[in-house]
Amino acid sequence: MKSIVGMSNISQRYQRQPRTDDSQQYTQQPESVKIAKVQNLYELSSKIHGYEIDKNPHAEVVNKYLENRGITFDKSTASLDLKGSILFDTQTRENYSAFTAFARNTKGKITGVQAVYLNPETGYKASISINRRSFGKISGSFITIAKRNANDPNITIIAEGAETALSLQQSGIKGNIIASAGISNLRNYSPFPGEKIIIAADNDSKNSITNNTVIKAAKTLEMKGAITCIVKPPENGDFNNLLQSCGDQSIRDIIEPEITKLTKAVETTKLTQTENNSIAKQNDITNVKELYNKSSSLYYFKQEEEAKVETIVVNKFLENHTGIYSSKIFNNS
Repeated sequence: MKSIVGMSNISQRYQRQPRTDDSQQYTQQPESVKIAKVQNLYELSSKIHGYEIDKNPHAEVVNKYLENRGITFDKSTASLDLKGSILFDTQTRENYSAFTAFARNTKGKITGVQAVYLNPETGYKASISINRRSFGKISGSFITIAKRNANDPNITIIAEGAETALSLQQSGIKGNIIASAGISNLRNYSPFPGEKIIIAADNDSKNSITNNTVIKAAKTLEMKGAITCIVKPPENGDFNNLLQSCGDQSIRDIIEPEITKLTKAVETTKLTQTENNSIAKQNDITNVKELYNKSSSLYYFKQEEEAKVETIVVNKFLENHTGIYSSKIFNNS
């Protein structure tokens, strides 16, 4: 889609005549072309964090947008997949600064982006009909917000939007924090066996469709081998709304107990598995001993004793396959 254009400079570098069929053209493009355009947008977009922050207008607008949402932590630790871009809106025929969060698949390849169109004067969302859009391929790809350190809890937290996930990081929550860029994408996450996952869902009150989608996603992840739980803010809205209204501690009070529960649950499961394995091993030893006592020797020194049927069969097998009769080489007297 020609409306996906990320540039280091503002609209002066965006030179082309408006076309009314941009959206239709983008919809009809092959998936590979859409992904390639997203990857190009990534390269052309500006850093909004780190030691070499791009000091251009749209990067500053993005930082203002995040500050308006209560996200004020040191951006030097933020994900490199969060950027500032310039995007063209096909309805207003204008360029907008945009907060762009890029999603990667399981191979680490950028395939999609979730973009929020911004008002350059206020740093709030632009007053256009659709100010949040996704491009490329989102299904099966996720936005990395934070990666756990060696001393952090071995927990993965999945939020729906990048701002919600950033709110968890703002509150000091540790672990792998990612965003699904859409509620329908939650179920497409690929967990490793036994991965502990917290779904930081939005509180949509009585919206049964949304609630059921989250519940089904959790069950799907469990079928893939994960251990899951769902957390929500106490009031309508998402965790960014909670951050703005009640502060960092309000989020920690919800998330941290669940991290503790999941960690203890896994430890208990491991202990139970160890105990069960020990019991199974002891049972195996007992069964082997019983089998040994019930089995017959492969030969007899007292030739007058009649060989049992199973002894004759086994000895015949050894003789046929090795050319050696067992009684000639073994001595268990």
